[in-house]
Amino acid sequence: MIASLVTSLKESATQNHLFKAFYTFSLIIQQKPHHVHFLLQSLASLIESCSQIKAIPQGKQLHAFIVSFGFQKSPFLVPKLVTFYSASNLLNDAYLVTETSNIIHPLPWNLLVSGYVKSGLAKEEFDLGFGREVHGSIVNSGLEWNLFVDNALVSMYAKCGALDVARKVFDEMRVRDGVSWNSIISGYVSNGMWSEAFGVFDRMRNENVEVDVVIWNMVASGYLKTGDYKRVLKLISQLRASGDQCDPVAVITDLNRARLMFQLVENKSVITWNSMISGFAIWDDCENAAFLFREMFVSRVEPNYVTIASVLPLCARVANLNHGKEFHAYIIKHEEFKDYLLLWNSVIDMYARSGKISIARKLFDFLTEKNEVTYTSIIAGYGIQGDGKTAIELFENMIRSNVKPDHVTMVAVLSACSHSALVDQGQTLFERMSSVYNLIPKLEHFSCMVDLYGRSGLLRKAEETIRRMPYHPTPAMWATVVGGCRIYGNKEIGSQQPRDCWNCGRGMQVIMCWWQICMLILGVGKRLAEVRVLMRELGVNKVPGCAWVDVGGGFIQFLVADTNNNKVFELYELLDGLNEQLKEVGYIMCDDKDEAMEA
Repeated sequence: MIASLVTSLKESATQNHLFKAFYTFSLIIQQKPHHVHFLLQSLASLIESCSQIKAIPQGKQLHAFIVSFGFQKSPFLVPKLVTFYSASNLLNDAYLVTETSNIIHPLPWNLLVSGYVKSGLAKEEFDLGFGREVHGSIVNSGLEWNLFVDNALVSMYAKCGALDVARKVFDEMRVRDGVSWNSIISGYVSNGMWSEAFGVFDRMRNENVEVDVVIWNMVASGYLKTGDYKRVLKLISQLRASGDQCDPVAVITDLNRARLMFQLVENKSVITWNSMISGFAIWDDCENAAFLFREMFVSRVEPNYVTIASVLPLCARVANLNHGKEFHAYIIKHEEFKDYLLLWNSVIDMYARSGKISIARKLFDFLTEKNEVTYTSIIAGYGIQGDGKTAIELFENMIRSNVKPDHVTMVAVLSACSHSALVDQGQTLFERMSSVYNLIPKLEHFSCMVDLYGRSGLLRKAEETIRRMPYHPTPAMWATVVGGCRIYGNKEIGSQQPRDCWNCGRGMQVIMCWWQICMLILGVGKRLAEVRVLMRELGVNKVPGCAWVDVGGGFIQFLVADTNNNKVFELYELLDGLNEQLKEVGYIMCDDKDEAMEA
């Protein structure tokens, strides 16, 4: 009986169903288990779940329970508690748990120092005094010789900026591994101490220590940054002479430096080409990615499936149908690519995002094998087209086919419901996420629900969703509420929201400008004046709108109120003509209050 309860608790805790897990734990306590290991296993599972979702009150309750049962020095539970408090950024509590446990094993100290390092990175500051205090406690525990703890200490001091202390700990280490070298080199690099970093790297090479990709990346970037191209080329030749498969372009994270490195490499392999093309794809530079793709043929390097998989998602993101068709044709002509579902998923996604949903559907129906990515791509495509019913039908077909949806799939189908104003269906799917599909709703899913309610005029529900969700709202969420107030003429909600946007960061200026329009349309003059005063106090200015249009393979930029274009008046005449045609078929431009209310 107890064993089955413990198993059930572990499953609930693994899925982060904390309420159910605690209820099961209460049943275990009622059984009064004779074997302590049942309690220890249950407590460990609960603490791990609290760590993952940062359930601080529940975690502290568990800690109190552990103390009441006398388990506070258990070698099995102490590391779990240290991880929980470190993940919750309660480092003093993590330190007290470690210090009072009197455990000689290095694991709790290693977890503590690692947590301290991560917390320092998040806050961009370090309490060096506390770090030294932790170091002193480690020394007193007789653990200063442990490799894992020493690595954590080097990393802590390096990221704190105390490079002299970090170097002292590093030099006194009895044994070093790749992490040790990585920590001290990255410390020097982060502080711009290139000569010291190069010196440690040379020492590493002299001691015949294997260089991993991370260290190679840091050192190669340093050589490029300091203009030492000879050493870059020398390093490349050394790597190739040793048979190292590390690609010199793949590990450079800065696009400009990667491009320079790409030009320096003489005999480029397909991996090198793929790395550079992927770099352009990451930065949504479709033109250069397509240009390099053609250059591969000129250089007589045959693209592989990785090449195509790198550029197709880019064509989908920027909706560049011409380049997408080019890559689709290449796949069809090469028999070896026909069995790569990854490529066909990208092709379907490209056509769906480009508005060619009928072509995407034909390809979807043609495939005999489909996974969650295939379904997500076609569902998202129908959602973009405003065909939410078909999107839901495909989702139901996905479930019947025993293909499990993931978080991205749920975003796609909820977004489809939003664009088609399918409120009941959207609410049902959202509720089933945790109860049926074992998926915990994330910020993106709450955002879809806010958008669904906002588009449907359920502004009070949209506001309640924002205030009750366990995440900090994004600017887009408040902008949705503002837009809904503007369209549906809701003065009650629309006139009281500006202060909620103060903590929205960069998106605040967008929301404030939206609120100005909302107040103007709703005729709330007093609140409009308050919003404008608030914008001046916060230094918020409206940035002119900008758009790019793909014309004949090139992009033309348009700015609001831009009169520098030679054909600007001709363009405005064309725009006015289009507006008149839109009005004739029943569409309304919401330029003033009356028209907005009519819409």
